[in-house]
Amino acid sequence: MRHLETNTGIMLRKKKTALLILTSILLLSCGTQKKSYPDYVHGLSLNKNKKKVSKDSLFIVTPSVEIYHYVNRKSSAKYDKREIIKKFILETLKSELNKTDYYDLSLMSKDYRSVNNVLEGIISEKYKNPDWIVSAPNDILIDEKKYTVLIRTIGVYGDSNKVIMYFSIINNESKTIESVDRYEYDESPLETQKTKNRIKKAFSKITNT
Repeated sequence: MRHLETNTGIMLRKKKTALLILTSILLLSCGTQKKSYPDYVHGLSLNKNKKKVSKDSLFIVTPSVEIYHYVNRKSSAKYDKREIIKKFILETLKSELNKTDYYDLSLMSKDYRSVNNVLEGIISEKYKNPDWIVSAPNDILIDEKKYTVLIRTIGVYGDSNKVIMYFSIINNESKTIESVDRYEYDESPLETQKTKNRIKKAFSKITNT
């Protein structure tokens, strides 16, 4: 009987060892599985260098602008200021690109409640992951032109001043967001000359002319 108990113990230890090995293999397998990506990502770019385009090939679309007044820890949307800044950015783009026309995009409603959240998320993720090949939402594509430049600006002024600007190049032929640059500075969005300087600086980084 004692000999039988010894063999049983050996068999139990072998089973436990086999189970531990199997568990380790499964954990290792899970850890090395291919990373999953959002649906709008359809590959990784092998070219680590950011592509530059000529100014002549860039065309203008309506910028996305949000302006808030922040006082006593409360913020309120300023629609009149938004329109002023939007028009200023459009005129700056026209001057910088030497173009008179632009394509109108309806990116948000008056009350900001229908801001294109999908577009916001995609632009943010493309900036964080520049090697992702990212599909552009259909509502920002312009079939007639290969490249368009989309500026998204979020500004706060009052007790606190801050501006965040996303500068995106859209490739309408491949239907992808080619590149995204992000700028953040502690200044009032109403200081238009500084906004103009930021746009000029952004163009110097993405254009080869």
